[in-house]
Amino acid sequence: MADAVILIPGFFGFGKFGAAPGATLEYFAGVRAQIEQAAPGLRGRVVVHEPPPTGSIDERVASLHEAVRSVQEGRPLRHNAAVRATRIHLVGHSAGGVDARLYANSGFSWVGGPRHEERRVALDALGHVITVSAPLAGTPIARNAVFDRDLLLFGVHLVSILGMGSPRVPPSVMAAASGLARHAPRTSAFGALLRLVAGLDEQSSREVQEFFGALVEDRQLMTGLETGSMGSRTLGLRATEHPNLHCYVSVSPPPRGFPLGFERLVYRLAYEATSRGEVPGVLPRGPVLGGRVFERLRDARPNDGVVPVASQTLDGTAAGIVEADHLDVVGHFEGGPGMTVLKSNASFDGGRLRAMWAHIAELLVSKPEEPSVAIAG
Repeated sequence: MADAVILIPGFFGFGKFGAAPGATLEYFAGVRAQIEQAAPGLRGRVVVHEPPPTGSIDERVASLHEAVRSVQEGRPLRHNAAVRATRIHLVGHSAGGVDARLYANSGFSWVGGPRHEERRVALDALGHVITVSAPLAGTPIARNAVFDRDLLLFGVHLVSILGMGSPRVPPSVMAAASGLARHAPRTSAFGALLRLVAGLDEQSSREVQEFFGALVEDRQLMTGLETGSMGSRTLGLRATEHPNLHCYVSVSPPPRGFPLGFERLVYRLAYEATSRGEVPGVLPRGPVLGGRVFERLRDARPNDGVVPVASQTLDGTAAGIVEADHLDVVGHFEGGPGMTVLKSNASFDGGRLRAMWAHIAELLVSKPEEPSVAIAG
């Protein structure tokens, strides 16, 4: 039986920008290499799905269904070589974990979903379903942001993308880029700025422009991730969960002191917005993969800067718990393979990244339970 792994990015997620050596940005920065190093049998069989970055949950789950079918049939996903597999494992970060959990749940259906037989064939192919830092019960930041949420999120991504070519982007250039990204992402002026500052080639700059164009046109995901919306949408699904669903939890320290620097300011604003509001669920229990996890769990309303820990499992059972902020776990930390966007003082490093993804890889190559699929509707 040939296996494959589909990595699913979260809110504002993408696959890869850039092609030139030293000027690329991946959402799962270094993650594919960590999985393949820990599980050589999966080498060349890990692909990255690109859902609608801010589309509705229905749109994202529908796109995941198409990705699963593509791997079943040996058709390549965007930016990936073709892989054909009879058993497919799903690994979703953040909202990508929500996508994976709902798609694998035989009781979940979505608008315009496939016929019963097609859905059954796809579900029969699933092996392990892994969520990482996922807002399974929603997250307060979806409603509570005290800043211009779009401006901050666009700014975070632009810092990452422009930083591929220049680690110090002048404020005037950043302001111009933010304005173009929000209001005219597909114009030649924005493309020229991406090529000049980030060093992207023409094709890569077009891909970035398409990405920001999609953000501007469809922003339904944030509403879907509110705690009330998520609760009503997933009510009654616990009896039909996939038997091989595993949840990994990240938790980071609360911000302290005056936030010097853009990344520390972003982290403070995000952490505080995530801390306000009740989230259904309990504090997780499970193996610790490094750091002062239990100390962090004693903080008031512990979270990872984006998702409360109580929302990252369905019943408090975690496959692993790591001290990390929301983006550390996919390689975006100081000194890591990605770009540092949040500075949380979680002390996450390359060793902890390797330990975490080796733990996940070990789970991926273990024998999954055979699901008994009964599809609602």
